[in-house]
Amino acid sequence: MVIQGDNDSQLITFVIDRYQDGVDIKDKIITIKYINALGKGYRAKAVKNEVKEEDTTITFAWLISMSVTAASGNVKFAVEVIGDVRNNDYYIWQTLPATIPVQAGIGVTGFDEEESPDWYLDILNKIQYLSDKID
Repeated sequence: MVIQGDNDSQLITFVIDRYQDGVDIKDKIITIKYINALGKGYRAKAVKNEVKEEDTTITFAWLISMSVTAASGNVKFAVEVIGDVRNNDYYIWQTLPATIPVQAGIGVTGFDEEESPDWYLDILNKIQYLSDKID
C-alpha cells in the first residue's frame, strides 16, 4: 500500500522477460515513467536489477519517492527500457500503462512533545555537570 507523503519507504518489484522483441535487455537502462495524481510526469531509474546469465527473466524494483506520493489519487506508470543506438536510433521498449492508487495520509504540522515538569532542574543539572567537567 502506498500512502500520500511516503518517501523511499516502499519498493514495487517487477519480474519481466529478459528478452523483448528478440533483444536481451539485461544491460539496458530500466526506468519507470509515471504521472502522479497532480498530473506531473517523471522518470525513476529502477533499483536492485538482478539477472544471472542463465536467467530468462529480470527482477527489478521501483523505489517510491515523494514525487510519486505528492497527492492521493491514481498514479499512472509504465516500465521503459532504453538501450544503445542502432541505425542512429535508441532502442526503446515499454509496457502498457498501469495504475497504482496512492491512499490519503494524515497531514500534520509539528510535534506534540510532552514537557518534563522538571525541565528547569534538568537544565541546571546539565549546566552543573558541564561546569564540573571544565574544572
